Amino acid sequence: VAGHAGRFVLGKVGATRVLVQQGRAHLYEGWTAHDATRAVRAFDPFPGTVARIEGQTIKVWRAEPAPGAGEPGTVLAADVGGILVACGEGALRLVELQKSGGKRLQAADFLHGFALKPGQRFSLAAA
Repeated sequence: VAGHAGRFVLGKVGATRVLVQQGRAHLYEGWTAHDATRAVRAFDPFPGTVARIEGQTIKVWRAEPAPGAGEPGTVLAADVGGILVACGEGALRLVELQKSGGKRLQAADFLHGFALKPGQRFSLAAA
């Protein structure tokens, strides 16, 4: 995505030398559901995985690959089983989420306070 270039940074964490990537990636934009799931796990707890929808920043704590197809970033379903979002290949089921300023919730509880419907789309706007 234009303007979201990453770079590698060499540094130390304690006495251990590390190489990390700085920047952002949109997990649903061309990624397979399996790759997106691995990224969510890798970024937990830091730096975390965030998404934007309806002007709100949402942190994704847990996700899993699921069958599904559609325009990447589009909500395919939102129910007690999770929030299904189309990826470049397959779909990502968001299982545990957190609104900005809120607490971590299972998808069913999250949807009680933040209704999502099929067809809504996660934006590529800066988080």
